Amino acid sequence: ALQSLRAHPTQLFLNLLMDSLVDKSPLVNSYSASCLGELVTLMRPEQKKRAIDELGKLILEYGSKSKRSDRDWGWRLVGSALTQLGPDGRAILENLRSQSTDPVLAWRAFTVMYLPLGKGTFPTYNESDVELAFKNYAPIVKY
Repeated sequence: ALQSLRAHPTQLFLNLLMDSLVDKSPLVNSYSASCLGELVTLMRPEQKKRAIDELGKLILEYGSKSKRSDRDWGWRLVGSALTQLGPDGRAILENLRSQSTDPVLAWRAFTVMYLPLGKGTFPTYNESDVELAFKNYAPIVKY
């Protein structure tokens, strides 16, 4: 149902997407996150704030103790949506990257921010970009 509504997004559809971020289905969560990131230009300020808040809560479910069935891939979509939502979304990821309590979340935030996937699923960076990202931004993880 969400996919068919995506072709002609409305304010109601944006609110439905945000409501879907707390759905029990990981597929619905990740699809909704992906749509929200792409539709940021249609959001009212209060919708954008709500989307950032909801995605900020959702990304926390992908940490080292995650029980989510999409724990190996869903974080990419949620994190990418946060980056697309602007500075406030990126600030959430930066806080996760720089924290030291959950090394999995730190690495996932680093990966989303500095080693993003392009449109589709292919990376858009080269070897020197990766070296620079690791040198300057990779989290220090202590096990």
